[in-house]
Amino acid sequence: YPIITLVEFQRYTLQTWFFKRRTLAMESNKPLPIKIEKKLEDRIEAAKTLIVQPLSHYEFYVIDGDRDGQVNLQTKTCSCRRFDLTGLPCTHALAATLSRRINPYSLCSWYYTVDAWLCSYAETIYPVGNEKEWDVPDNISRRMVEPPPYKPKAGRPKTKRTKSKGEKIIMQRHCSRCSGKWHNRATCTYMIPTASNK
Repeated sequence: YPIITLVEFQRYTLQTWFFKRRTLAMESNKPLPIKIEKKLEDRIEAAKTLIVQPLSHYEFYVIDGDRDGQVNLQTKTCSCRRFDLTGLPCTHALAATLSRRINPYSLCSWYYTVDAWLCSYAETIYPVGNEKEWDVPDNISRRMVEPPPYKPKAGRPKTKRTKSKGEKIIMQRHCSRCSGKWHNRATCTYMIPTASNK
């Protein structure tokens, strides 16, 4: 059945993804995945140019041109709302952590860590086995799956099958010189008789 082939392809794709990403997470020696680590490093570099004004032990006012931010490191919030919404420290929060010499990784949400990445792909996807070995209940095996109700559309019905994605479309070429098939005018070898040959 075509549907079984489709589902089996999806299962194999997921199985491959899970294995590759699980292996990447296990080989990682940093607290955050590569892309998140790069994003955090870029923000730390940008945060080094900002001016930090302490308000209290955990609260800071960070001057960032026309986008100033008020940061609370205890509640992990910032007035720019980027820290609150993403769970990853914004440049204002990172500027505050640099001024207090706090580890910026401690402010990142657990969902960005390599441990969370590893948990996402921890499960193993197994093959379903041979169709003949499936244990299908009687009430399921007796069930007849009917096609969906069909409502004819207006106009002449299509007679040609719709090609699948990736299926090669073979177009027959015709020569405009001799009306022959499988070649064109440039490659035509047919000798057209001239008036002197008649």
